[in-house]
Amino acid sequence: MTSRKKSFAVIPQAEYESMKHRINELEAAEIVPASKFLGHEMPVYLNKIGEELEEATRAYYEGETTARIIEELTDIQFAAETAIASLEPRLEARREMKRYVREKNERRGYNSRNGKHEQMLLSGFKDLKE
Repeated sequence: MTSRKKSFAVIPQAEYESMKHRINELEAAEIVPASKFLGHEMPVYLNKIGEELEEATRAYYEGETTARIIEELTDIQFAAETAIASLEPRLEARREMKRYVREKNERRGYNSRNGKHEQMLLSGFKDLKE
């Protein structure tokens, strides 16, 4: 029996950098649970989500910058993901649920293909005030 050496194709530097940048973007976009806070009862998570919602609401009504409001809304997402992970620790199962919800929302017409949301994404949120 002969052993074979595996050969790997060399990726051009520019392509490698582009791939690396895309991977970093995807990792940055991932909402991950705050592992430090896993292991609590559900009321603790729901209270945290409520606190974050209050902070986002306050930021909006007090005229904070768009960036600040988005920060608080993102805190809600992270708090919710932590609560979800406490119920379902398997990452792929959580991703599958998110796919299911996205598809459900699409069927309901919540995510129109030519809606304002897509226009904002395409514009890169250029109207954010600092």
